[in-house]
Amino acid sequence: MRSVLGRGLPLRGFAVSCVESGEEAVGRVLREEFDVAVCDIGLPGMDGLEVLGALKNIRPDLEVVMVTGNATVETAVASLKAGAYDYLGKPYSLERLADLIGRAVERRRLKAKVSALEESDRLKSEFLATMSHELRTPMNALMGYTSLLLDGTYGALADGQRPPLERVLVNSQNLLAIINNVLDYSKLNAGMMQVFPEDFDAVDLLAETVETMRSLAAAKGLSLAWEGSGELRMRADRTKVKQILVNLAGNAIKFTDKGSVTIGARQAVDGGFELWVRDTGCGIAPEHQEMIFRQFTQVDGSSGRRHGGTGLGLSITKKLAELLGGDISLESAAGHGSVFRVSLPCGVPAPSGPREAAASGVVGAASAGRRLILGIDDDPEVLRL
Repeated sequence: MRSVLGRGLPLRGFAVSCVESGEEAVGRVLREEFDVAVCDIGLPGMDGLEVLGALKNIRPDLEVVMVTGNATVETAVASLKAGAYDYLGKPYSLERLADLIGRAVERRRLKAKVSALEESDRLKSEFLATMSHELRTPMNALMGYTSLLLDGTYGALADGQRPPLERVLVNSQNLLAIINNVLDYSKLNAGMMQVFPEDFDAVDLLAETVETMRSLAAAKGLSLAWEGSGELRMRADRTKVKQILVNLAGNAIKFTDKGSVTIGARQAVDGGFELWVRDTGCGIAPEHQEMIFRQFTQVDGSSGRRHGGTGLGLSITKKLAELLGGDISLESAAGHGSVFRVSLPCGVPAPSGPREAAASGVVGAASAGRRLILGIDDDPEVLRL
């Protein structure tokens, strides 16, 4: 059989090395790189299944075809469970074996390509996720010093200086929002986004979100309001829940030219919570509703599109909802507005007891009649601010 394989397979385009035992095969694979191994099950010393296990331990990407003259269902199942690419019973034709080897080689090539792409994607996500400090810190200084100038910290502004500085601040905030989107998406993709649950009132969060987005809605002449009654206590990562609401409200304002945007919250029947954002905007046709949650995707993807953005907002929102154990859904029709609903599995937490007093021996600033702040940062620009 070694002679047949050694003479027949090269005629069909393969370079072939032959060995007569499992021990010799393991030694060769330790020293050399192979694409496919063809291994008999009935071998002296190490049997074929032991050889298969040893080869896969050494090179997990090596494809192994098992052959035997005593084919049974048990040996076939054992071979495939141990990682064999396929299983052939004797007698077999060289044409059939060559075809099988060709497909195994192609599979190995595709697996290597997929693995390289996955590694590249992982490294890219990790790189972007670790860029937070390098990107956000300069923006912090730029926005901070601009705010100080506008506040008159460095003296009164001359006529005509305020409008340009306000434009610098607004565009800095827009750029920071884009940076935050890219970084948040990368952290979510790299599995580096942590969840910090806490107890909070969802109604307070609605009011806070409306205040955050009010100027953006007012600039377009839109009515912005929230719906909710009483106290809706929930336990979740408050910062990420607010980010979900802000992303959805910002998206609604962007695609609404007249009318209103409303955000709301209620406790669901199952004890969880439902958040929603409703608008009177252009709406989304049924054929486009699935694609809007894909990364880097907008319904109008042309270079001359009317609405800007990275196409990451809704993708991040969906990933955040899933990170918190929930999901997002959409009700919309072209020309009739949209309602985005986010379900979160947040039960009503038990009332929290009083917090423990601060450690004794530490004299607070208030007790000394001062408002004293300690700033700790390795960036001198932050300390100056």
